[in-house]
Formats: sequence, structure tokens, C-alpha cells
Amino acid sequence: MLSQADVQFFRDNGYVRGGKLLELDEVEALRSRLDKCLAGESDTGRKAEYAATIENIDPTQGGVTQIVNIWKQDRLFGAHHSHAGLVAMARQLAGCETLRLFHDQILSKPARNGKPVPWHQDYGYWRMVTPAELLTCWVALDDATLANGCMHVVPRSHQWGLLEAETFWAGDDPEALLKSPNIPAGAPVEKVAVEMPAGHCMWHHCLTLHGTYENKTDYPRRAVITHLMPGHSKYDARFKHLMAQYAEADGFKDGELIRGSNFPEV
Repeated sequence: MLSQADVQFFRDNGYVRGGKLLELDEVEALRSRLDKCLAGESDTGRKAEYAATIENIDPTQGGVTQIVNIWKQDRLFGAHHSHAGLVAMARQLAGCETLRLFHDQILSKPARNGKPVPWHQDYGYWRMVTPAELLTCWVALDDATLANGCMHVVPRSHQWGLLEAETFWAGDDPEALLKSPNIPAGAPVEKVAVEMPAGHCMWHHCLTLHGTYENKTDYPRRAVITHLMPGHSKYDARFKHLMAQYAEADGFKDGELIRGSNFPEV
């Protein structure tokens, strides 16, 4: 559970450290299952939604591996998103009891050549969900340090609204969004590193500017990421996303609550 001071810090700054969520044996179990999933194994008979590198290049050439909806492929990851501690913190931060999984992610930076994940706001890609009240739980599966590309955030940036519709991931400057002309005049753009041990978590708002830098160590830097939306979230049919195909398949009308088996309650 978070303290009231933690909750207020999140509301003021758009992120907060959640402390230890998983014991090391639980972390190791998820690492093991991740290896098996990457090798094509599934204990559900299903596959993850998407598995590739963000830059569409081979991981050996520096690509950051991204997996979306690994919960569909593996029961242990599915259970992780309903971890009692994770859900309790999410309810505190969201201020509501009902929360649904929008989708999950695995991000893995390979040793010595993991490239930066450019600075971005998640909601630039998630506008199919309204209002902009989604939140993310980022759990380190390896110690996250400055050397291996830990999370960085810009405090209070969630108060600036959506700066750009999208971030151009393939651009030459991973800090391009930090120079956006849409940042309010005089607003401090302060980059804060969130280092933490394996098994610990941090939370951020869907409008919080965040990014990660390259992994300069001899070991991978992996994280499991849970993206949650309040139960009152609705579908905005104007916008596309990987998950929009399920809203369409389920016949969601514009403005209808997002729910169902593809967006399970946690």
C-alpha cells in the first residue's frame, strides 16, 4: 500500500515509487517464463499480441525487444497483473475500485547495445481510451540503474496536456519531445532518473513525459509493464491502436464503456 503522501506526490508529479512489489523468487520465475515465451512456449495455447523490436531491427544490432499482451501467452504474467499489492496501489492512485487491463508490455534492453526509448507520453498512442486517466505500473525484472537504462520522468509534465499526437520513434533525437513548443512557457523540464532494485515498481500517469536511455552494461535490463484504465473508461472510435481491433470486433460503439475478455478486470 502507498501512504497518503505517496498518493499526493503522484497527483502532483505524475509518478511515484511504489517500493518492493515482488520477492526475488517471484522475479526469477517471471524471468524464466519470459525466456520460455521468447522461445515460443505458451501455457495457454495462445500467443502474445506483438513481439518485435521497437526499431524493427535485430536485438543483436541494438533493438529493444517489446512484447505486448504476454498475459495471453502465459498464465504467470496474467496473474502478475492482478497481484494484490499492484491492484491495491492502482486503486489508491486511480481513486476507484474497478480497474481494467488496457494491455501489458515487456521491454528488454539487451546487454551493451540496448538503444534509448525516446521521450514520449503514452496517451499520444492511447487516445482510443477516454478520459486520459490511465496509469502504468513499471516493475523491474533486473536492477534498473543509470548504467543500464532505468526509467526517467519529467515531474509535473502530466499537467501539460498532450504535447504531440505521436512520438517519432525512429528519429535521430530521442529527446525531441522535451523541446516541444507546446510545453507551457516557463515550465521546468527536469529529467529525473528512477533507479530501483529488481522486484520494485514505479507508477506513472499516461500524460507523464518519460523515456529510457541505452544499456551500457553486460546484462539485459528487463521490465514487465501493466497499463491500467479506470472502469469508467470509454471507447473513442476516432483513434486507432493495436487494441482497437478488439473494441471493433466486440462491436463497441463510440462512447461505450471498454470492457470484456480482452480488457479484463484486475
